[in-house]
Amino acid sequence: MRIQIPQERHGLPASTGLAPRDMGSAAGAGRALSDLGRVTMRAASAWEARQRELELSAESAKRITEAKLETDAFLRERETTGAHATLEQDLAALHKERLAGLAEIRDTEIRGALSQSLTLLHGDETIRARSQARRQRTDEARASLMEGLGNLTKLAIETGDEDERQGYVAAAGAAIAELSASGALSAQQAAKMRQKWLSNLWSDYSARAITDDPARALAELSRPENFSGMDEGTRAIRIRQARTAIGQREREAGRMDALTRAVLRDAMESDLARIEHTGESRLDRQGLETLGKKDAALFARAQSRAMERFARTRRMRAASPEEVDALLTQWRAGDFTQFQAAVRARLGQIKEMETDPAAYAADTPGGRAFSQAMESGKIDAIRQGAVSFLAEQEHLGIPASERRLFSQGAARQRVMDLLAQGYSEGANRLSGMQQAFGKHFGSVMQSLVAAGLPPEMEAVTWTDDPATRKSMTIAAHNRKDLLAALPEGGKTAIRAVIRDELEDFRETLSILGPEGRELSSGAGTLTRVEGAMTTLAAQYALSMDPSAAAERAYEDLIGARYEFEDGYRYPKTLNGYLLRAEMEEALAGLDAFGPLIPGSAYDDTTRGQWRAEYLSAIQEDPRWLTNEDESGLLLLDPLGNPVTNEKGEKLTVPFQSSDP
Repeated sequence: MRIQIPQERHGLPASTGLAPRDMGSAAGAGRALSDLGRVTMRAASAWEARQRELELSAESAKRITEAKLETDAFLRERETTGAHATLEQDLAALHKERLAGLAEIRDTEIRGALSQSLTLLHGDETIRARSQARRQRTDEARASLMEGLGNLTKLAIETGDEDERQGYVAAAGAAIAELSASGALSAQQAAKMRQKWLSNLWSDYSARAITDDPARALAELSRPENFSGMDEGTRAIRIRQARTAIGQREREAGRMDALTRAVLRDAMESDLARIEHTGESRLDRQGLETLGKKDAALFARAQSRAMERFARTRRMRAASPEEVDALLTQWRAGDFTQFQAAVRARLGQIKEMETDPAAYAADTPGGRAFSQAMESGKIDAIRQGAVSFLAEQEHLGIPASERRLFSQGAARQRVMDLLAQGYSEGANRLSGMQQAFGKHFGSVMQSLVAAGLPPEMEAVTWTDDPATRKSMTIAAHNRKDLLAALPEGGKTAIRAVIRDELEDFRETLSILGPEGRELSSGAGTLTRVEGAMTTLAAQYALSMDPSAAAERAYEDLIGARYEFEDGYRYPKTLNGYLLRAEMEEALAGLDAFGPLIPGSAYDDTTRGQWRAEYLSAIQEDPRWLTNEDESGLLLLDPLGNPVTNEKGEKLTVPFQSSDP
């Protein structure tokens, strides 16, 4: 049996071991004792080395020493006489005893080392915990300080009081000093922190000041004593930034001032134009302050002159041509600039009058009276208003053939309203308008047709027969279906009959003038009549032959409405004998009418002779044409032109009626 001592734990040599059975002699026993002594000594030396290495406790070193002394005593005792007899047993016992001792030493050393390690670990943890707690308190103190410094920075930047700002700076310095006194900061750290805070404060403050007022910021930055603690490099940068900002603001202010003045001048021009047209100014007076006193005074003068031009323009708008001439003559003697403005305004009025006479005359006493009558809806008021409005247009110098009750815009709106009601209701309303306007309905219808009134709806007003009106309304509503339902050749037959029947009607619409030139008194009228008759004939063709249907349609819409005589037509409701008498009377008073004589290359003698021949030719062979609104007959000269006087009025024999 070999005893192996674990060298890894106790530091023993790997070759150490004892074998009791090999000791058979005294010499062997002596060598064994000697080996045992060496082994023990070697073990003791190893334990001493281990003690030094691991810094064993004093108790472990004491036990090792005692074991060493016991081993020495045991060896001396075994060297006495008679000891060899029981050497093997004693060695075995000694070996067992030593192993137990070594095990106890090992366990004691391990427990001691473990206890010491635990003690050291506990001490280290205690030190670490205390150190961490101290660091945490220091960090919290620093964080609190930084938060407080941030608040002081914000307050110092936002305040406008310099003394209050310096108070915040002093408070920040005191807070840093207090933290340094507590040991959380060294004196060097405190000084560095204060310097950094001051530098950041003045940097942020100056940046804010440059944004708010660069000129004021530049003045402050120019005094270093105002920024104690600020980095000089940063201050120099801020000074450059302030100067740049000042330049930018000056340029921007210049641009904005120029823009403001330009916008204001545009507004002034628009306001002056508004004053000239309406007599009202909508320009904010406070905005004029940006112009300065001189320019504001000039604009006030311009407003006064614009108001004067408006008054003059308004007087001309309501004046007759003779009155306008008198006004212009009067104004010519005054301010020539104002006179030129009046002439330009009059030219604009003439153009407006020619484009839309009713719209031009709407802003006159007669125009406003007619508008109020239309709003009332009363027939008597409407007829009287129409008379006043047409009389106003006559006063303004608008030729009779161009006088209208509806402006172009009003006519378009009225047509849209009629069509929106559908053919049936629209036709009923159109019939109501015919009754309301009486003899002036021809002028109204002329405006509505020009605005796009369908001929089928217009045809409803051509007859007073309820059955015909109803048939026309139904036909207009179903026009496409009716035309599609005609038998083969039906549409051709209808058109052929209508063309023949309308021959007399066609002659009353136009005549051939010199060199075959066609003179028309109703452009588009024939087309509208043919369309309406075709639609009505298609309705009748559902129950009769297409040709017979066309003849009936002509009779209901045209034959029952007009009388035809010598190239003109007039309503059957008129007395033809009385009409011809009025025509003869007009011819007799032709010289008093003062017609313009064509041609201007004559001297006084030949011109008088030419005038007599011109009037004689008209009276010997008069030619009459129904005017466009079917309100009367126009007298034509031998050249086929309407006979007109110096005022531009055409010689017309009106269709007399009991209506006002």
